[in-house]
Amino acid sequence: HGSYPGNASIGLHQHNATEEVYYLLSGELHITVMQDQQQCTQVLQVGDSHCIHPGQSHFVKAGDEGARFIVVAAKVNS
Repeated sequence: HGSYPGNASIGLHQHNATEEVYYLLSGELHITVMQDQQQCTQVLQVGDSHCIHPGQSHFVKAGDEGARFIVVAAKVNS
């Protein structure tokens, strides 16, 4: 599992050969993906999950109290 302290983030990036699934264990996690040149943000609460598709640009930011989560990355067939 992973964790971020309050308001910590990982910058905009993408994974071309994998998809990622985040599952939030505690805190709050803001996941922003780029879709058609626009940012779409989903705020995860405890028990929520979110899938980031291969090639989808995204960044992740913890809420004020931080976040603890499980992230699973799975390689996709080309």
